Amino acid sequence: MDTRGRVLSRILYQADVTDILPIESTFSSVYEAQNEYSKTTIEKSKQFEESILQIQDSGNQSAKSLIERINNSYRPTSNGATDTEPTKVKKVGDDAVAKVHNRQDIVEDGVFVWIETIGTGHALLTVHDSDITMFSYGRYDDIYPNTLGTMGDGVLIKASNEDCKPYLREQIFAKGARVFKITDVNKSDVFNYLNDIWEDSDDYPDSTEGELTLKSGRVINEYSLFENNCTTTIVDALDKSGTKIFEDSILGVELDQSFTIPVSLSDYLKNASLNFDMLVIDVTKEMKMFLDNPNNLKIKKPSKKDIVFGIITNQASFFGSSSSD
Repeated sequence: MDTRGRVLSRILYQADVTDILPIESTFSSVYEAQNEYSKTTIEKSKQFEESILQIQDSGNQSAKSLIERINNSYRPTSNGATDTEPTKVKKVGDDAVAKVHNRQDIVEDGVFVWIETIGTGHALLTVHDSDITMFSYGRYDDIYPNTLGTMGDGVLIKASNEDCKPYLREQIFAKGARVFKITDVNKSDVFNYLNDIWEDSDDYPDSTEGELTLKSGRVINEYSLFENNCTTTIVDALDKSGTKIFEDSILGVELDQSFTIPVSLSDYLKNASLNFDMLVIDVTKEMKMFLDNPNNLKIKKPSKKDIVFGIITNQASFFGSSSSD
């Protein structure tokens, strides 16, 4: 059973509609859960919608998550058939309470963290509204001497729409990045935090990293692979914007150490995406559908250099964490 099917059944249990979908039911996906629902009678369908309205009126997060999950798939009709075209769901009294959208709608709005773990890995953030804006921090400019590439100019790239989509496609289709939607932050807060940092710098990179770096990058500080990198930048942006997803760790020393490398942040968000609060949602599949893969990019095999750097990064992070305890 995938996360969506599990979460849907758990929310239905909390919504006191277990006569429709009991908590012990097992579904391989949210679609099977909805198919089960489609077999119910018209009377139970009305009871189901009334229950949704009740918990929606209460304003709790579970209700919003349930409605979002259903809206981002298809909705069975009252006669048991399934309708994959967008339709309107109506409450008793014929007032529309929700609109069914396709699965891609969940990624058309919000804040998203992208993480790939080849070699040292990389983490970046996108803010989606009417536009897609990507913020990607890294050592995209000059490398400091005698640092073996672990230190250099820290460049923040800000790019939007067609300027950033090729880079995002490379991350998700060629490097196997996972994408997580962070639901408890205001997208304007996240955007403004990173945009202010970007605009405050008038130091432009002069590297040969590529056109995107030259066009959209700004040198904002000094990059350090083990202390100030893409992962710490993303975590700071989310934390400063008010997310609660790291609260379990902020009382321990491990927080900063745990999230100095992409793989540790990825593991943390994977686990967080299984929680009932749904503050983190794995939307990798939906993002692939949203971006499409016009150039038919394939997953790249890690090079020997990637493997070596991956081992060094993981070991350095481990020893750094141990020495801080």
